[in-house]
Amino acid sequence: MGSVFFSKAYAKLNLTLRIVGKRPDGYHDIESVFEQVSLADELWVAMGGTGVSLRIMPPDVEVELQKDNLVLEALRMFARRVDRKVGVRVWLTKRIPVASGLGGGSSDAACMLRILNHAFGKPLSREELAELAVLLGADVPFFLEPGCRLISGKGERLGRGVAVPNGYYVILVPKERVSTKDAYEAWDASLTAPHPAFKMDVGKFLSNDFFLPVSGMVRDVLACARYLEESGAEEVSLSGSGPSTYGRYLSETKAKQAFMNAKEKGVYGISRPLRGLIFTHSVRKLYPVAVASCS
Repeated sequence: MGSVFFSKAYAKLNLTLRIVGKRPDGYHDIESVFEQVSLADELWVAMGGTGVSLRIMPPDVEVELQKDNLVLEALRMFARRVDRKVGVRVWLTKRIPVASGLGGGSSDAACMLRILNHAFGKPLSREELAELAVLLGADVPFFLEPGCRLISGKGERLGRGVAVPNGYYVILVPKERVSTKDAYEAWDASLTAPHPAFKMDVGKFLSNDFFLPVSGMVRDVLACARYLEESGAEEVSLSGSGPSTYGRYLSETKAKQAFMNAKEKGVYGISRPLRGLIFTHSVRKLYPVAVASCS
């Protein structure tokens, strides 16, 4: 076995998400501010041999991620692009909840591209990596140049950096899942439907056009939002198309207290146990690719 490479794939939060409209091709244009946070999956890649294997941990997420996994697709696309046979063994440790609006799969794919490009002596430029990334998913390019940035188009257009103070976050992930397709359909329908009364202040800066339609689909979103507001969050919002609901805190102490209270006492009003309870904070830089030689 040759060298073993390691890096982290950080999650993201949507600090803002505005749906601009529906495109002729059926997709929607958005304007959003993405922020990278410290919650992260971990990727180990051992180079050598002729085969390709992927092991995902913990085992309970392996089945749902094994089919059409973006890490393997990133590997295949990179190999075709550089015209090389790539033999690797990959270990992926998942800490970002699957299908939660936190960008875990996209971040994993971008991380794999960075590791492979590093392992092969950087044959692809930053622009060429971005071209591959967008083929894997609209938001994958962000994870090659993260931080806190304006995003537009389907999610693939990277804009300027946004000067937002570093924050501390508590993320509550309801058990029920929401597909992006269903969330957009609910938003389309909400344009002609009367909005339910909702008096909670969901943020002075934070905003997400999916909040009302998704909270109508997943009732626990409202219970999570109310808990975060009552626990002292400066602002509360939804990440992506949900169902992850998060509070932004300027005080690390206050954020950790809200996290511990939810962990020890639970969240009042939710119908099912949470799928995820996370304390995290802003991260402005990529995690570097580390290498260790093995015999």
